[in-house]
Amino acid sequence: MVVPVVDGIDLFKIAGRSISGWLPSLKTDTVFPLRQPFCSQLEERLLLFLWLEYNPQVVSYARGDIGPAFAKTYRLPTPKDAPFAIGYTFEGKPHDYLPDAVGMLSNGTFFIAEAGMEDDKRQDRNLAKAEAARRLARIRRGVFWIGTERTLTQQRHYNLVFLHVRRKTFPTFAEIVLAVQEIWPWGEVASVEEIESRLAGRWPANLVEAAIWKLIGDSAAAGHLLIDLERHTLDRKLPLALLSPDAVALQPPPLPDTLLADVPGVSAATALPEQSTSMVGSTVDASTLPEKQREQFHRNLRAVELVLAGASQTIVAKESGMVPSTLSRLVQRTREKGQIACVPRGSYQRKSTMHPAFQECIRRLYLLPTRLSKTAIHEHSEMQQVAARLSKDSGTPVKLPSYDQRKTTTPNTGQRWARGKMIWEMVGR
Repeated sequence: MVVPVVDGIDLFKIAGRSISGWLPSLKTDTVFPLRQPFCSQLEERLLLFLWLEYNPQVVSYARGDIGPAFAKTYRLPTPKDAPFAIGYTFEGKPHDYLPDAVGMLSNGTFFIAEAGMEDDKRQDRNLAKAEAARRLARIRRGVFWIGTERTLTQQRHYNLVFLHVRRKTFPTFAEIVLAVQEIWPWGEVASVEEIESRLAGRWPANLVEAAIWKLIGDSAAAGHLLIDLERHTLDRKLPLALLSPDAVALQPPPLPDTLLADVPGVSAATALPEQSTSMVGSTVDASTLPEKQREQFHRNLRAVELVLAGASQTIVAKESGMVPSTLSRLVQRTREKGQIACVPRGSYQRKSTMHPAFQECIRRLYLLPTRLSKTAIHEHSEMQQVAARLSKDSGTPVKLPSYDQRKTTTPNTGQRWARGKMIWEMVGR
């Protein structure tokens, strides 16, 4: 639920000892580069990282946690829809959560992005915030991304910083870049040093190199730079290749929409609107649960989310300390009932399949002054009469409800009736 009346925050006042600064963004609603504020290294990585500034899917983005007061103080245009407040519940009380960034993808999809240290994001309050943002994104058929130190890698970040500071335009850029494109065909592998040597003497060497790097940076933002920025460090001697502008954009490695555990074979799940990880029902405020039960709930929920994201159920069960069959039931119930299925000893209600006439007859016989046993109730003539009447009315044979009277031994309770049950599903005490 979006509550637009929240005032927003002053990023630099809450930054404390973390880094605060600005970066120029080319993906804003304005026609000119706009300063984007950040107050930590991870926020800088998220805002400058491939996912936003260098993600070809992202058309525009802005801070979701600043308001008119902050914008006025630092002479910024107020971002559209900011502050973007998301309602959530923690410790039984309603709160508002302001995400780091919100924006739009090229296909018109809305997205919310958040960055932070993974240990901090696993705290109960931040888990409640993330779940609220994730559900809002799904309701709006959008995307929610979480970036942490595990997924926003320094190697790629340093390469993108290198490119970003070289994307500023200059008067002779348009003229030089045309010459560069003539002597460096799309798809040809060559280094910046080699391309620069082909244009020696036509323009100053520093301007030629600046034009080449700007072309490479613009291609990277469009998804047309053919190099693995996770493995290589950009420099003048590194062989590079650019794809043509009409080529299919290379998509970056996906960021997850939930914090993934260290499980072998589990990769970050893309939080696309059509993904299979969505859950029905309302969320659970874990802060209201006892500590032991809360830990089990988070363990169950994390395991279920991993399986729904495509991880191996056997591997997840082993790493989570669960029996595979138990995890399988949790996944099935979570699909049907939502997060409440992950709460240990949570209450579930199953719709009875017994005909109301049998329910009423059982209730009446059970409450007689002479307490009848389950077997006596099952074999009572009134039950036979109800079955005969229902068969006549429906035109098809109707059988009596059955019950299991086998005895079993359990480690905790010893010899007793198996759950003391009638699988009549209802006695109506």
